[in-house]
This record gives sequence, C-alpha cells and structure tokens, in this order.
Amino acid sequence: MTALTFRVLGVPVPQGSMKGYIRGGHVALTSDNTKLRPWRDSVAWAALEAMRDAGLTLFEGPIAVEVTFYLPRPRSTPKRVTRPAKKPDINKLLRGCLDAMSLVVFRDDALVVTLSGAKWFASQSRTPGALVTVKEAVERGD
Repeated sequence: MTALTFRVLGVPVPQGSMKGYIRGGHVALTSDNTKLRPWRDSVAWAALEAMRDAGLTLFEGPIAVEVTFYLPRPRSTPKRVTRPAKKPDINKLLRGCLDAMSLVVFRDDALVVTLSGAKWFASQSRTPGALVTVKEAVERGD
C-alpha cells in the first residue's frame, strides 16, 4: 500500500468563506483570511517535497487522509488542557489542507473517501503545524 507522510511547519489557518467581486467583467474570488494563502503554499511545498523524496506520482484512486494540527497554546490556557476545543473549526482547517494538496498529492479532493482530523496544542517539543498522512484507501470485502 502506498502511503505518504509529511510535516508542515507554521500556524495552521482555516479556510473560511470566499468573497467574490467583479473585476474587468469577470468574477474574482478571494479569501476573507489573508493568512490562508501562505499556509496553503506551505502545505503544497511540504507535500511536493515529500512526494519527490518518496518518488511518488499523483494518487489516482480512492485515498484516506489523516491530518493532525498542532495549534499555538494561548498564554491563558492551563498546561493541563491539551486539546483546543475552540476555533478554528477542524473542518475548515481540513478544507484548507485538502485544497492545498489538490494537483500536488492527488488529482482531485473528490478522491478522498476517508478523512480524519485532530487538533492539539503545540508543546515545547512540537512546534505549530500539521502532520499529514495520505494513503491508498483499503477496500472492504462486503
């Protein structure tokens, strides 16, 4: 089974709503979060480097994706709290990662048949970022 695991450094950014406006007779879309583009670029570059190092080409069949996000710990959060049960939403974090990996790791994010995400606070030994695993999906024998 083919699998790819890579780490993305930086503060994970959620992909929220897009805003559209007319420019030169065409509709232009932009994110309402200015930090999204640099985060997506970081994900794409880390994925591209990992694909190249592993000698892999685009995944073409059903895939499973697991992403663990490590978010900065606010100073006011007690050390005993290890999971950020507040914004950003896990689904918006996942959406940004999947869109960044499209055409880099897989042909289209419609190929994702299993998706798993988790949020943790970054610790002294682990800086903010994400740990991503993409692998061929296992077929069930129903």
